[in-house]
Formats: sequence, structure tokens, C-alpha cells
Amino acid sequence: MPNVNYIGSTDVLYILTKLKQVLDGTNGFVPGYVQKVSGKGLSTNDLTNALLQKLNGIADGADAVSFTQTQTSGIKVGSITINDTTIDIYAPNQAITVDSSMSSTSENPVQNKVIKSYVDSAVASVVQIRFDGDTTGVGYTSLSDLQTKHPTGENGVIYLVQNSGSAPNVKDEYFWNTTSSSYERFGSTDVDLSGYLQRSELVEVTTTDIDTMFTSVFG
Repeated sequence: MPNVNYIGSTDVLYILTKLKQVLDGTNGFVPGYVQKVSGKGLSTNDLTNALLQKLNGIADGADAVSFTQTQTSGIKVGSITINDTTIDIYAPNQAITVDSSMSSTSENPVQNKVIKSYVDSAVASVVQIRFDGDTTGVGYTSLSDLQTKHPTGENGVIYLVQNSGSAPNVKDEYFWNTTSSSYERFGSTDVDLSGYLQRSELVEVTTTDIDTMFTSVFG
């Protein structure tokens, strides 16, 4: 795989310095922005004279909108101030009772019997996963060994079978497929990294490369 260039912290600092030179118009670059003048804003006044004259002719407070508080009961949840007038925001004052403990007979608006039924059902449907490495704990010697000792597998059990690999991949993992009524292997955990970029193939961009890039863009 060919080398791949990357930008490091030194390059980033150099780029920022170079960019400041471009913006400031130093080191041979022409300024690329309107420089700030003491006592003035950073931009020019782009309003037309006619529009500026119209804005200057509008009196302070013209077309001001007034608000009147209408809702004064309930639970105050906040307030908003518009044109120096504060409007309080209220929510309906409705109490909701919730049982302090689970019950199968509660008739409250938030019915604990519904919650309890849902939770019980959800917990019962959870499959507890466990590993089976044979009585020795080191795994079955082969798939045939597993099939002989357990003709029918158990749902939620991961069966460990020894293989000829090297650490850390020295066992294959099987589970019982209830659809096909047979054991199925999860797959090998070996990962082929030959097609991935290696650290030795990373080459940091040089300041000369950055100079060339700036020249090609800014001249």
C-alpha cells in the first residue's frame, strides 16, 4: 500500500500562521478581508441612502405590541417578558395519583397493574446467556463430540469447541439454531488486517507541501 500523508499538530500551527498572513496581507499576500478600524464595526454600511433615511424616520416604540395577562390560575411553569410586560405561563392544575408500589388491582390513572404485567412479561422473555465448555471447562474436543453429548442444544447456551487456532482464538462458538434444529457456528474471531493502513505508511505533510498548496490557491 502506498504511503498516506497526514497533517500533524505542527502542520496545523503552520497552516494557521500562514492563513493569518493571507488575511493580514503580510508576507506578500493581499488582504482577504476588511480590516477592523478603531471605533467602527467590522463591516461597511451596505444600506441604501433611501432605506437608511426611512429607518431614521421611525419613532422609538412605533407599532409596539401590548399583551394582557388572561390566565391566572393553575400551575405556573414559567413567564415571558415582551415589551417590558411580563406574562406568566400556567398549566392546568390537575393532580395525577400514582401508586407507591406495584399492584395487580390498581385503578389509578397510571395503572400499575398494566405496568406490572408489561414488566413481568418482558422479564420472562429475556433469554439468559451462559457458556458451556463441557465438564472440563476447556471446551468440547470437536463438533461431533458436542453433538454426541448434546444431540439437542439448549436455547441461550453458547457451546465452546476446541480448534487448532492460536491465542486468543482457540475455540469456536456454537449455538443451537431452533429453526434448523442444528448447531451453527458464530464464526471465527480472526481478523485479517493485511488490507488496512499501517502506521509505518503514514507520512506527515511538510511545510514545503503546505507552501505549495497556499501558492496554488492564493497565488
